[in-house]
Amino acid sequence: MHGLWAEGDRILAAVSGGPDSLALLLTLHAFSRDEGFFLECCCVDHRLRTESAAEAQFVQRVCRSLSVHCTVCTVDVGEEQRRTGDSLETAARSVRYRALRETARTRGMTLIATAHHGDDQAETVLYHMIRGSGPEGLEGICPRAGDLIRPFLCVRKEDIRRFLRRFPYTPCHDPTNDEQNCTRNRIRLSLLPAMREYNPRITDSLCRLAEVLREENRWMDGETEKFWNRFGRIEENRACFPLPAFRQCGTALQRRILRWAAGRLSGEAAVFDYEETERFRRLLLRGRTGSRTSAAGIMAEISYGEARFYPGSTRSLRETDKIPSSCTVREDGILCLGPWEMKTELLDAPPGALGPDQCLLDADRLEGPVTLRCRRPGDRFSPAGMDGSKTIKKIMIDMKIPKEQRDQWPLAADDRTVYWIGGRRRGRGAEPDGKTVRYLLLTLRRITTWTD
Repeated sequence: MHGLWAEGDRILAAVSGGPDSLALLLTLHAFSRDEGFFLECCCVDHRLRTESAAEAQFVQRVCRSLSVHCTVCTVDVGEEQRRTGDSLETAARSVRYRALRETARTRGMTLIATAHHGDDQAETVLYHMIRGSGPEGLEGICPRAGDLIRPFLCVRKEDIRRFLRRFPYTPCHDPTNDEQNCTRNRIRLSLLPAMREYNPRITDSLCRLAEVLREENRWMDGETEKFWNRFGRIEENRACFPLPAFRQCGTALQRRILRWAAGRLSGEAAVFDYEETERFRRLLLRGRTGSRTSAAGIMAEISYGEARFYPGSTRSLRETDKIPSSCTVREDGILCLGPWEMKTELLDAPPGALGPDQCLLDADRLEGPVTLRCRRPGDRFSPAGMDGSKTIKKIMIDMKIPKEQRDQWPLAADDRTVYWIGGRRRGRGAEPDGKTVRYLLLTLRRITTWTD
């Protein structure tokens, strides 16, 4: 079965009592001895029909005749709907897989087998095609995805029916599968039969399309990973890469790179639809420093030849990025300014090494209490290792801090002197030397969950 399992695996078959899942149970049972895997069964009772309890009992009787352990799980689909607001179909799927995985964990099973077959694959490809999905959606159902295996993707519904005639079991029938009240049912009951008038082997054609796209997607995933490994940079909740490298890529790879960035920041495989992807791509191909756009909770901006992605929205940018005029001091002594916090520590000896978000000052040479603030009109800065001074604005331009970030950049300063442009450059003021007795260590951190 295409390497879906290995000797010693423990497979939990998801069986509802219908013809597909019943055939799956019987097939796996027949293979288990020769293939060397252990088999159990789980039947999830959704309690959506009065017949569901009797169907679960039917599955238990079949399992007893095969000497296969069967676990029956009863779930509350209505409660899931009320909690999530999902459709009935989506809520039922969520609780079903949750019950299957919990059973697998409790019983020590390594894989969960479901009875999706070739006709289901064709239906899924058409469903994603109607929705306008890209190649990732058109690859349909994967034979193996993590702990899920689908051994029947290579067979047709009619093959399953013929197989079941060899056994003395009458499978259950779910009448809701005959109702054209959802898109998938209409595809299965109306669209696919109509398409067979043009191509009698349309199911096979759609399954082959899914298989081809699946392999091509794996290749494209590899190219995307190569790009990110070579050019990309992940910094906490930010993803960055150089624009010249991106612009040299083909259009297809550019789209994958953008969706990869979105997935890393959102925790999903892809969150941009076609229009959103193209909006981001146009920005990176034509935009200038300071240009930005957002979609699906992800912000993209151009900063001195680099593309940067981070959670956010242009719609709420002014409200969420508004920085207070002065910092506050927590009970533990931490200085807080909008999304920034700075810890101050008085030391008798210098630390072994400083991180990029740390600055060390001579505590006895400070002109006043060090606070955390943003730039003010007239602020000047004397960079360490250089003569003279420049305006903070000029220094920030030289350091290529984006224009829209300069008014929000954290500074460690007192009323007269800026000692440190946070995380970037320290000044000449209060530099420790051989005569320093007491040290003030500053440690800056961005609070990613801050809101105004």
